[in-house]
Amino acid sequence: MNWLKSRSSSSASSTHGEESQENKETQSQATPSEEEVRRKRLARFEVLNKGTSRSTVEPKEQQTTASKKESFSKEQADSHIQSSSTSSMHRNQTSLASSNDKNFVAAVRSSSTAVASTQGSKQSLEQLQEQIICRILRITLNEQTSSEELIFMKDLKEEWLTEKSSSEVLVTKDRADRIIFERLLQTGSGLDPLRYLLESYQRAADQESLLSISFSAEVKQPLLDTVTFVKKLIVSYLGLLLSNSELFYTDSPMYRSAHFMEALVEDRIPAGLLKDIVTRFEEEDDNTLAEIFYPIMELLCSKAMKTSLLKGNFAAALRALGGLLSFKSLAILFTRHRNFNLSEERISQPSVTGRSMEMETLLGPFFRLTALKDDDEIANTLFSNPRKRTRQDVDQSMSSLRASLKVLRHGLHEILLSLLKASPESRESVLKWFATFLHFDKERVKLQADYKKLATDGFAMNVLSVLLLLSQPFADPRSPKLDNIDPTFCVSKHRIDYSGETRLAVDSEDLARWVDPKNPNAQVSFQNMKRQQAMELANSGTSTFSDQKTDSIQVKDQYHFITECFFLALRSCQLVFGGTIQMYQEHILRGMQHLYSLQRDMESSQMSASSRGGPLASIMEARLNEVNRQLDLLIVQKLSYDVYLQDEELLSLLLQFCATVASWLLRIAFGNQIRSSQDLKLPLPTPPPTLLCTLPEHTVEVVADALLFCARFCPSTLDSVSFIHHEMLGFLCAIVSSPLHVRNPYLRSKFVEFLWAILGDPPSPQSPQEEWISRSTAWTASFESNPVCQKYLPGALVRLYVEVEHTGSHSQFYDKFSIRYHITCIFYYMWHLSTYRTSIRYEAENESVFVKFVNMLLNDATYLLDEALGDLTEIHSLQERLDENGSSSDSTERQEQQSRLSQLERQVKSYNLLSHSSVNMLHFLTEDDRVRKVFLKPEMVTRLAEMLNYFLLQLCGPKCQSLVVRNREQYAWEPRVLLTQIVGIYLHFREEEDFAKSVAKDGRSYSQELFERALDIVHRRRLLSDEECHELQLMMKRFQEFEKLESEDEDLVRNAPEEFLDPIMATIMREPVLLPTSRTIVDLSTISRHLLSDPSDPFNREFLSMEMLQPQEELKRRIEDYIASKQKK
Repeated sequence: MNWLKSRSSSSASSTHGEESQENKETQSQATPSEEEVRRKRLARFEVLNKGTSRSTVEPKEQQTTASKKESFSKEQADSHIQSSSTSSMHRNQTSLASSNDKNFVAAVRSSSTAVASTQGSKQSLEQLQEQIICRILRITLNEQTSSEELIFMKDLKEEWLTEKSSSEVLVTKDRADRIIFERLLQTGSGLDPLRYLLESYQRAADQESLLSISFSAEVKQPLLDTVTFVKKLIVSYLGLLLSNSELFYTDSPMYRSAHFMEALVEDRIPAGLLKDIVTRFEEEDDNTLAEIFYPIMELLCSKAMKTSLLKGNFAAALRALGGLLSFKSLAILFTRHRNFNLSEERISQPSVTGRSMEMETLLGPFFRLTALKDDDEIANTLFSNPRKRTRQDVDQSMSSLRASLKVLRHGLHEILLSLLKASPESRESVLKWFATFLHFDKERVKLQADYKKLATDGFAMNVLSVLLLLSQPFADPRSPKLDNIDPTFCVSKHRIDYSGETRLAVDSEDLARWVDPKNPNAQVSFQNMKRQQAMELANSGTSTFSDQKTDSIQVKDQYHFITECFFLALRSCQLVFGGTIQMYQEHILRGMQHLYSLQRDMESSQMSASSRGGPLASIMEARLNEVNRQLDLLIVQKLSYDVYLQDEELLSLLLQFCATVASWLLRIAFGNQIRSSQDLKLPLPTPPPTLLCTLPEHTVEVVADALLFCARFCPSTLDSVSFIHHEMLGFLCAIVSSPLHVRNPYLRSKFVEFLWAILGDPPSPQSPQEEWISRSTAWTASFESNPVCQKYLPGALVRLYVEVEHTGSHSQFYDKFSIRYHITCIFYYMWHLSTYRTSIRYEAENESVFVKFVNMLLNDATYLLDEALGDLTEIHSLQERLDENGSSSDSTERQEQQSRLSQLERQVKSYNLLSHSSVNMLHFLTEDDRVRKVFLKPEMVTRLAEMLNYFLLQLCGPKCQSLVVRNREQYAWEPRVLLTQIVGIYLHFREEEDFAKSVAKDGRSYSQELFERALDIVHRRRLLSDEECHELQLMMKRFQEFEKLESEDEDLVRNAPEEFLDPIMATIMREPVLLPTSRTIVDLSTISRHLLSDPSDPFNREFLSMEMLQPQEELKRRIEDYIASKQKK
C-alpha cells in the first residue's frame, strides 16, 4: 500500500497497510504529473469527509447522502447490533461457485492450452489475472459486462486511460490496491466497507480452491500469486478499517469493531482471515494489533455479560474469544489489557470485593455464567413450583444445564490454556488472576460469611472447574510429575498467604484454634493425652520419636507451574467446594428440614383451628402459606446447587485431584520413598517431616470433604473412579493411624465417617441374616481386599476411639459419641471378615491400648444406655399423663408436656442407636476367647459385671414396666434385642471364675431373684435356646456360691486400718502403688482404671503413666498379713 501511504491525506497516512509496489509502467504517451493526480485524489477525500455527493457510474448511485460523525461507545455499538439485522451480510453474499466461475474454469483450461501453443501467452495470462481480480473485488472496467455483481469503475478507467493515452486498460495486480481504495470510498452507494472486505476475502479464498483444478504449473502459479497478493491487500485494508482510521467511515471505529465481533460470534469470518490479520500486523509494533483487537475483545466480554446458560447463547461468544486467543500474539495481548486483572491500586481499595473480579476483569463475564440463584431466569423457568414437578422433569432440566456447564468449563479451560502457553508473561498474569480471586474469596468458608463481599457461587464454581481441568496433566496418583510439587510453597507468601492457616501437626501455641480456650481442664487433658500418645506411637512407629524438628526450610522466590497450579487448585477446593457444601448442608438442607418440621406442626394446628372456625384459622393459613413459600425457595436453591454438586463430571475431576493430593502427601511423609499406597508401613515415620507439619490442614481436609460429600449425596461418582480406590483407602488408613502427623482428631474422624457412609449401617440385630446395604459396591469390594486396611485399620480405629475422649473442644463430650458410633459400625463389618478379625485379635494382644479401648467402650455403653432408659421412663410417664388428662387439662400445661415429649422423642432415638451399637460391639467382641481376656483384667472385670447387672435390673427388675412406650420403633427402642445381647455377654464368660466373683459381689444391682426373672423372660419369649437357658442356670448357681464370700470381704474393710484402704474406692488395697507427682498411695486396679480414661494424677492433674507408678512392697506385705490374720479367725 505504498500508493496509499504516499497519496492519502494525513489521517490515512498514519494507518498500517500492506506495502505493495506501485506499478511503474513505462508510458509512451505524455501523462499527467504524479503531483496532479495526487491533488485530484485529495480533493475527493475532502469532499467525502464533508459528506458531499460522490458520483458513480450506476444511475441509482448518483444521489448521495450526508453522513454525520459521532462518537460511538461500546454500549452504543452493542445496542446498535442488537437492534439491527444480523442477516444482512448473508443476504448480500452470493454464491462464488456460480456459473460465471464455471465459465472462468473453462477459460482457464482453454488458455492453458493457448499458453503452450500461441505467441500470445502473456496476453492470455494477463486476461486471466484480470478476471480473477475482478471477480474477487466485484468490479469491471468494461461497461458492457457490468451488473449488480460487477461494478463499473468509470472514474478509474478514465484516469488510467488518460495516464496511458490508450484506448484499453487491463486490471492487473499492481492496480488492485487502487481499486480496493476507490471501491471502499463508495460509501454513498450503500456499500459497507467492512462487509465488502470480508466478502472479498472469502471470494479470494474460493478462487484459490477453484485454481486447485489441474492446470499446468506455468499457468496456475502466477494465478495463485495474484490471488495471494490481493488477499494480502484485503487484510491490510481490514486492519486499516478496524484501527482508528476514519478514511472509509464517518462513524466511530468501535462501530466497525462491533460488526466484526458479531461476524466472529456468528462464525461469518472467512477461514484463515484471522490468521492472516494476526500474521500481517504482529510484524509491526504491538500498538497496531491492540488497536485492532482490543475493542473486539472488550465487546466480546461485554456481550458475554448479557448471555445465560439457559439460552445457550454464551457458547458462540466463548468460542469466538477462544478462537482469538488461540493465536499466541493475541493471547499475550489479552493478558496485557489494563482490565485483564485488577490493578494493585484497585486491589488495595476497601471497596473492592470478590464481585469486582466479575464486573471489572475481561474474563469475569464468562466465569460468572451460572445456574445458581444469581440467575433468576433459570430458577423461574426450570425449577418454579418445585413440589409440583416430576422427578423426570427436574432431571431433564438438570441434564440440560449440566450440558451447558460442560461446554462452558471446557471452553474456559481452552482459553486459559492458550493464555498459559502463550508466554511466561501471560502465564504470570493468569496465575495472578487466579490468586487475586482466591484472595478475595478467603472468607467463603466462614460460618457467617458475607456473601455480598464474595464472588458469586457460580463464578467460584467455574474457577474451581477450570483449575481442576488445568491440573489434569499431573492429576494422577502414580504420576512422576508429583515430585515437582514443592511443599515449601505453603510457608512462602507467593500467590497465597497461609499465615492464618492451621497446620497439620500444630504446635502448642496453635492449639487454641480448636481446643476450647475457656476450659483449662480440657487443655490439660488434651496435652497429657497427646504426650502419652506420642510415647506409645514412638514405640510402634517406623523411626524414633523426637520432640525436636531440626529440618530447615528454604523458601523460593519462584515456583514451577505444576506447583503453582496444584496449590491454586487445592486452595480453590478448600474455599469454593468446602464453602459451598458447608452452605448447602448448613443453610439449605437444615433449613428445609426445619421448614418441613414446621410445616407438619402447622398443618396439624391448622386442622384443629379450622374445626373451631374464627379468625385463628385465617391466621394459621397465612402462616402456613408463608412457610410453604420459604420452603419452595429453599427447594429451588437446592435443585440449582444440585446441578453442580451432583455433576458426575465435576465430582470425578475433584476426586481424581484429591487422590493426587493423597498420593503426594504420602510421598512427603515418607520422603518420596514410596510410589504406591500398597508400599505403606504404618504408622507413618516419626518424627513427622517438617515439610509435612507445615502444610495447612485443608491439604487433608479437602480430600475428606470430597469423599464424604460424594458418599452422602452422589455415591455413584465414587464407583466411576475405581482406579483410585486402593490409593485412597491406603491414605485413609495412614491418616487415621497417624495422630502425630495430623493432630486434629476431628479431621481424621471425617475419613472414618466416610468409610461408615460407604459401608452403610449394619443389619438389625433382630435380622442378622440381612445383607449390608452398601452405597458403593466397588469401594466395599476394595475395602474387603485392601491389604493395608486389613493390617492397620483395626488398630488405627482402636486408637482413634480412645483419642476422641479428649479432643479439647467444648463439645467433645457429645462429639465422641458420633465418632465412636461410626467406629463400632465399621468394627462390626470387619468382624465378619476373617482377615480383619485376625487383625482385631492381634490388636487385642497389645493390652496397653486395647484395655483403654475396652474401658471407654464400657463407659459409653453405661452412659448412653442409662440416658436412653431414663428418657424412655419419662416418655412413658408423659404419655400416661396426657392420656389421663385428655383435653380437659390446662392448655398451657398440656402444651408444655407435649413440648417436653417432642424433645425427648428427638433425643432418645439417638441414645438408643448409640447404646445399642456399643452393646452390640461388646457382644461380638466377647465371643472371641483371645479378645475376651482383656475384659478379665482386674481393672476391667468388675466394671463389666457391674454394668451388666445394672442394665439387667433395668430391663427385668420391678420398674421395667416404666420402659413400655407406644410406637417404640419410632425411638429405635428394641428391648428384646438388648436383653438378648446382655444375657449373651454373661454367657460368653460362663467359664470365667473372676467374672462370676465380680457379678456376685456387686451389692448395688445383683440379686438371685433378678436372674431368675431374667431367665423366665428369655425362656418364655424364646430369646435364647434351651441349651443357652441351661447354661444361664448353671451360671446363676456359681453366682450364688460367690455371693457368700462377699460378706467376708465387707468385714475386712469395716475393721481395716485407714492406710490399708484405697482413698478413692474405700476398699482394701491388694497392689498398693505410689503416685510420684502427688505422693498418694492407691490400689493398682483403681489407678489403672483411671489412667485408661485420663493420663493424669487424679489428685493434682499432673501427667501420669503406668510406667511412673512405684509399687509399695512393704505396705503390700502388711496388708496381706492383716487379711491372713482376719481369715484365720
